[in-house]
Amino acid sequence: MGSSLGGTVTWQRIAGAVPDALTAGYFLALWLQPDIFGAGHVETALLIMLVEFLTVHASGMLGGIALDPKTSRRRRIGFIAGVGLFYLAFTGMFVVIFRQWWPLLVVGWLLLAKFIGVLPGRAMPKGEAAVQMQLWALSAALYVGGVLLTSLLPLPRLGLQPDVVASLGLTGSGLWVESPHRLLAFGVLYFGALAAAKWMLRRPSQRPYG
Repeated sequence: MGSSLGGTVTWQRIAGAVPDALTAGYFLALWLQPDIFGAGHVETALLIMLVEFLTVHASGMLGGIALDPKTSRRRRIGFIAGVGLFYLAFTGMFVVIFRQWWPLLVVGWLLLAKFIGVLPGRAMPKGEAAVQMQLWALSAALYVGGVLLTSLLPLPRLGLQPDVVASLGLTGSGLWVESPHRLLAFGVLYFGALAAAKWMLRRPSQRPYG
């Protein structure tokens, strides 16, 4: 039996949905009032979406080994930790660019949101593993679709009027730098949709994957 909607609220559903819901709320708050958390947070939002691209890529890489019942618990946790460290090291270039250490926290938070379901290191039930793979595939589809939609559709600026954008001091070029309201709309759409999917999808209790 495949995944189904609804069902009893479990800690897995809550733990899976909360990180993405909080991130969506962060983007929405910045869209409404860019300085609500202080200076520099729109730049942080830009970094989040750049790093999220990496974690979406990491999801596909980790999927096979993390969910394979033939993989021992120690190897499963070790592999997840190793790939996580690789992406944290890759984030070093963002640390150099932004001259701040907080990009490492951003990567850690996004990796947690992606892999919290497999962190216990156990072999998942078959139905639960299928749901996890569906969610990882969904994140890739939402990322690509979200970029296209928020790039093409007319979107309200809300708190990011031209004079406010000019005062942010964003460096670089490109659509997200020139029109950061599109970046923030993308974050709300992307993380909000992921949170909703993780909340609504019930993980069936079945035999281990294999």
